[in-house]
Amino acid sequence: MQKEKGLAVRTNSVLEVQEGAFPGAVVKVPLKNVQEDAEFAGTFYLGEGQPARLVFDTGSEYLAVTSSLCGPSAESGDEKLSGLAQARAKGEEQTAKCLTRAYDVAKATHSEKKGDRPTKVVYGSAELEGVVYQDSVCAVEGLAQCFPLQFLALSEAKGLHQDTDGILGLAVNTDADMREGGVVEQMRLAGVVAHSVISFSISLHGDAFAVLGGVEPAQVVGGDGGIVYFPN
Repeated sequence: MQKEKGLAVRTNSVLEVQEGAFPGAVVKVPLKNVQEDAEFAGTFYLGEGQPARLVFDTGSEYLAVTSSLCGPSAESGDEKLSGLAQARAKGEEQTAKCLTRAYDVAKATHSEKKGDRPTKVVYGSAELEGVVYQDSVCAVEGLAQCFPLQFLALSEAKGLHQDTDGILGLAVNTDADMREGGVVEQMRLAGVVAHSVISFSISLHGDAFAVLGGVEPAQVVGGDGGIVYFPN
């Protein structure tokens, strides 16, 4: 934990076991306010522990993350680029092909490419293009119980905030055949969390977080008794 403006701020996701309305395992993910109180981002780990800061988005359905498919970075230690090549690479970044490259396909030894045809999606102001991969994903660094997930490894990303690597879509997929493909549902099926539920505690000044698999009763007026259910 670290202190910010007198508040306790979580710096790492944690796995907890709760009682109450949603008993069982939950994962608490700290969130950072990255854009004028409108976007909050947390860190997930892809493949062999590659961190990606993702905007938690309840209005989209997929995980989309910047990747090495965007091309070599001018800062990459693995690429011996000439001065001209570095200038070109920097120029590509300045045109926002991808500002980051969070997921390195070459380092993901257990990844599976699900097709060659590029997929394009538009989430608000973000225009994204990439290829579908499947790999293990963790909400807690080093957690043994990760979960398999298909996601979009981006080759081009326009409109993402400069402090983020992609979007974590948390909405239920409208395609009935893809209902089990959602992030929280995959966590439940893998036994990482007990329930296919997500809740948020949003603070504009510090300790904002998401609870995957349940709720934080201390943040609900009336505790578990204050939770009201509506039929879907």
